[in-house]
Amino acid sequence: MKTTTKNNPSAPLRALREYNKNLRVSARDKICYPKPNSSFNHSTHHSALSTQNSPKAFTLLELILIIVITAILAVVVVPNFFSGYSTVRTSVAIKQIADDIRFCREEAIATRKKCRIQFNTGSNSYTVYLDGTVMTHPVNQGNFVVDLGSDITLTAVSFSGDSLSFNKFGNPAQGGTITLNGSRYIIVEPETGTLDIQ
Repeated sequence: MKTTTKNNPSAPLRALREYNKNLRVSARDKICYPKPNSSFNHSTHHSALSTQNSPKAFTLLELILIIVITAILAVVVVPNFFSGYSTVRTSVAIKQIADDIRFCREEAIATRKKCRIQFNTGSNSYTVYLDGTVMTHPVNQGNFVVDLGSDITLTAVSFSGDSLSFNKFGNPAQGGTITLNGSRYIIVEPETGTLDIQ
């Protein structure tokens, strides 16, 4: 009995299965799987990725350099900062005293009365009197008493009785020197009352 592919319904199915089998084998042969002894190492690859993604840290040498530089800046900059601040404060105090001396002289001329500044080296302060009475401060409207602060030292005053006074003509009773912080000076010229700041 002669059998043909046309009359046998299973023949095409077998042919299709055989084709698919051959196709799978061909595709599998083309895939390259890593060998057990391959140079590709999963742990090494993971470590490299972790290193790339992790933030950079300071080395011990870098930390030591930062500490040394910070210490040098602290030694050099900080003393200069405080020295500069002290210089500025002293200059401000000198300007204030000089302005108040000029104000006292002008008040003596304007009111035709004696105006006097009493310095107190113990408390770093001074008080302004007009005709024997404490004047009213032109700004704060309180007693004309000026406290120079703890960072300013009224080192010395060479006027007799630590008092500088002007008569009704604006002439000082005497000349003298006011010393601040041991190195800055306000010199009051006799007769004219002109100020020389050093």
